[in-house]
Amino acid sequence: MFHSNSKKGLISYWITIIVFIWIVSSNLYCKNTISSHLSFSGEQGKEGWFFGYLEEEDSLILYDVYDELKATWWNTQFNNFKYGFVSKFGMHPGSLYPAVRQFVAPKSGNLTIFPSELEIKKSADGIAVQIRINDMRLWPKSEEFYIMEEPILKIPELSHPVKKGEKIFFIIGSNLNAFSDFTKWKVALKIN
Repeated sequence: MFHSNSKKGLISYWITIIVFIWIVSSNLYCKNTISSHLSFSGEQGKEGWFFGYLEEEDSLILYDVYDELKATWWNTQFNNFKYGFVSKFGMHPGSLYPAVRQFVAPKSGNLTIFPSELEIKKSADGIAVQIRINDMRLWPKSEEFYIMEEPILKIPELSHPVKKGEKIFFIIGSNLNAFSDFTKWKVALKIN
């Protein structure tokens, strides 16, 4: 039999162990998770992230100007309606070219893209959304999804094997025009 002090000591011991395991496991989750907004910087390629626009189906043209004050990447030939831009928390497509966040897989493994939400202004006429691995559509499977009526789109958790060096594209394109198409989108992923 335990004395009352022994019981309190044992309970305290197990609570400490449980809290320690929870802290370690949550830190491992955070350590392996790669976030588009936490990794966002003024350096193309940092932590595997690149920012630009698609001139053709899979020809990423990198933005060449970083505005530190606004935390935004854009093109020297800045014409918001043609090339768009990518900021820390979102993207704005151009009328001719979609805006892109591209992540390059640093290793082979199973890619998990965590659920996310896209938020667009109600005044916009809609956007085209697409997630690809190289030229394979990961989501949606058939064709771009246009947000027209609802200002928030929920993307489910996605999973797919990747090889080191494969490119994961997060694409926002315009519908009929790019007016008010700024879309808030924070992406989080990991590769195990």
